[in-house]
Amino acid sequence: MVLGPVGTIWGGNAANAVINIITLDAEDAPRRRVSATAGNYDYREYHIRDGGEVSENFYLSGYAEFVQHMPWTSDEERVQPLQDFRVYTERFGLRGDYQNLDRTISFQLGGIRSREDYYWGSYQPHFLFPGEDREDIAGYNTEMLSEEYFAGIKFLQELSESTNWEQQFWLTYSNSDAPDRNAYFTRLDSETSYSDSDVLGGHLSLGFSYRLIDEHFRPYSDRETYVLPYVRVTDESDFINHSVAMYFNYIYPLTETTELMVGNRWQYFNLVHDTFAQPQIRLMQEIGEDQRVWAGWGRSVITPARQGRTTDFHQNAYVSDVTFCKNGDLNDCLPDNYDYMQVIINSGNEDMPVPEVETFELGYRLWEEQVVQFDLSLFYSEETDIPAWLLTGFERKLLLLHRRVRQAPSLMFIVTTILRQ
Repeated sequence: MVLGPVGTIWGGNAANAVINIITLDAEDAPRRRVSATAGNYDYREYHIRDGGEVSENFYLSGYAEFVQHMPWTSDEERVQPLQDFRVYTERFGLRGDYQNLDRTISFQLGGIRSREDYYWGSYQPHFLFPGEDREDIAGYNTEMLSEEYFAGIKFLQELSESTNWEQQFWLTYSNSDAPDRNAYFTRLDSETSYSDSDVLGGHLSLGFSYRLIDEHFRPYSDRETYVLPYVRVTDESDFINHSVAMYFNYIYPLTETTELMVGNRWQYFNLVHDTFAQPQIRLMQEIGEDQRVWAGWGRSVITPARQGRTTDFHQNAYVSDVTFCKNGDLNDCLPDNYDYMQVIINSGNEDMPVPEVETFELGYRLWEEQVVQFDLSLFYSEETDIPAWLLTGFERKLLLLHRRVRQAPSLMFIVTTILRQ
């Protein structure tokens, strides 16, 4: 884990820390390994891994995993009727590395697929089905699916004893059919970086990155926006979301024991048509062979997304033939029964500013190689333009829809909120 404000190198959302997962080279990956795990709540886990040398300078490794468990790790009585449901997760991955003298080429591909047994339903309000006396909600068992697949290639070239050039491309496909995020995305990432460890006595890194996301949200009919318990809708189902960034990072040894790091990233997001700077500075001091103290400051942004900006989230509730009484007084009730429907619309706000996080930090680290490591960090972070929901409207409608079977009018309440700064 990389502590502190590190937006310069890592980009948006690197506000206070980054968990940097570095996978093993194919040459060092586990070989011929099979494992199985079992636990309570019907937990099952199976792994298979292998790897080895394919040809001179070329190594290949791969794995496959399967996990299943109950949806709730709870003995509460209310969840027991659904504890026969299961959550299934499958993962797989493949990595290849080729290294010859000053050149390294690596590729990876893999994916994860999650299937979850799910109890779902749809409302059957009488004003949408005139002349039919239906149950308020039709429930059924179904399966919710989320999946992501990726492929990437990385090329590293040693240009000289002090300089390196790295290029990588990644292609990712994500899909979900959950009603609050029923969408699929295709993402292309490209990053070019150059580093020189001998620039005016310091280490300089330069980089350029580009991300393109082809987003597709499922369109819903007007009827579906009322009959589903909750649903995310948008006027623009298809959208090309892209961002461009360039950065520099320079580390300079002020003395034999003192090191200064400065850097900045400029990143443009077409969703908001704006460019943001993410600077950082850090001073590190050695106080022994195995101790460090440092102080730093940095600014990072929260990457803007369509969710909460150009999409609306509908939450629906419906019940038929109910009586309304003032303050719960049964002697002060409306004369008729009503079909009651509540629609809460959480509306997106395209003009919402992008949140920024500014962080000051102090840190101390003590370690003994491969034995123990102790970290102590003190942060002060201030975030601006935090999104919040603001109640902007309340509307009540009497839908006097006469039917052949039931004659009660429908009473609809619509509550609207909008995401604001």
